[in-house]
Amino acid sequence: MISSYPMVDAVLISVDGKLVVEAYVEPMGRDELRQLNSVTKSVLAALVGIAAEERGLDPKAPFGALFEMIFLPALKRMS
Repeated sequence: MISSYPMVDAVLISVDGKLVVEAYVEPMGRDELRQLNSVTKSVLAALVGIAAEERGLDPKAPFGALFEMIFLPALKRMS
């Protein structure tokens, strides 16, 4: 299925924090670096949407409010 999309060389899907699908197109593998281009904007937009719906974040709030609500708790869990 992945080979149907020539620009895609890896697919990872997680559900409830557990990796349920991990697939690579040869010769790429888990340890190869990939070019992500503009994916950060999409991920950040998704996080803002989740925070707006689940935690009541105003999407027009300053970045500091977003940082305190989303990223700071995640960083604390990582340490």
